[in-house]
Amino acid sequence: MNRSVSRAQLLHALQEVICALPDCRTLRVDDISPQSRLTSELGVDSISIIELGFNMEQALGVNVRIMDWFEVAAPEHTVESLLEHVTQFVGNSPAESLSSSSTAVLAEAS
Repeated sequence: MNRSVSRAQLLHALQEVICALPDCRTLRVDDISPQSRLTSELGVDSISIIELGFNMEQALGVNVRIMDWFEVAAPEHTVESLLEHVTQFVGNSPAESLSSSSTAVLAEAS
């Protein structure tokens, strides 16, 4: 069954990928809200941005230029800004693909 990926599913996938980052492994999904600031609250640094971008691309099957991740993930930005960015690239990907790909990527990152 093909259905569009919901905003809530994208947010959850983003939260899971953030939690899998080496500097963020003490966080739980519930600790990360759309308003969470990437650097000051979550500890995401420039290396983490690269890993975050790569893992989201793998989980969602999208291709985003690396510089786009840096622009969107500037220190003052929030999880919401990343979510808005990712939403542009996902379109109507099947939700089932998101779930299975996200799980596989996160298992590799652990």
